[in-house]
Parts: sequence; C-alpha cells; structure tokens
Amino acid sequence: MWYRKGTFCSAAASHTYNETTNQLTVQCNDMMCRLDGTLDGKQPALSFTIPAGENIRQSIIGILAAFDFTNYNIPELPRNVQYDLEFGAGATAYDMISELMQFAPNYEFFFDVDGTFIVQRIPCYTNDPYVMNRTNF
Repeated sequence: MWYRKGTFCSAAASHTYNETTNQLTVQCNDMMCRLDGTLDGKQPALSFTIPAGENIRQSIIGILAAFDFTNYNIPELPRNVQYDLEFGAGATAYDMISELMQFAPNYEFFFDVDGTFIVQRIPCYTNDPYVMNRTNF
C-alpha cells in the first residue's frame, strides 16, 4: 500500500543508490522551500509596499503568482491589511505572506500533499467527539 507524503523539491543534484538493499536516497525539501529562499522565493532587487486597506487574500495570490504558483485554496479572510507593509530587496515570499497572515491570527498556511498552497482557519476541535472519557480508560 502506497501513501502520499507530499510534494517535494530536489534540494541537491545528487543521489545514492544501494544495489544490495535496492534503496534510492535523494535529498528533498517540502514545497515551502520555493517560498522561503532555500530554492527560490527571494524578491529581486526591488523594494515595495503593500498599502493599508489592501485585501489580504488578493495580496497573497499576487505574491504566489509572482513566484509562478497557480494552485492555491485561499478563502476570503476577515480583515484587510491594517497598516502599510514595507519589504526591502531580498525579502522572501514566505516573509511577505507571514506578515500578511499577522492580520488573520486564527489562520494558518501550508502546502498540502498535492502541492496546493492552502490558507485555512486553524482547527479548534471544539465539536469533535471525545477520544477518552471516564468509561474507556
């Protein structure tokens, strides 16, 4: 049985193969490496500002588009940018998105196993059934 563990990027151009154990070893990073500067995601030598009042969702989509990401699932977030956000040359897409997400503290962002960028409300599990109660321990 095979289980998907995620979508990864090759972090090194080399690999090793062990013929005895039939094991292939490659060094890979998760998709966030394409946003955090590890493999990509750095803003070129330009600085820019996201002005107060901008829509957070549209700002995140714009950042993703600048770095060639087209698969995303981002809901409309409850607030807009509260004050000007300034980013200098060399800022990463991850830095920019993290700053934007400060205006939506109950939300998280990540890549799912298919490589889709997700923004979602952090689960609070208040309506989930009990796993353990007085009768089952």
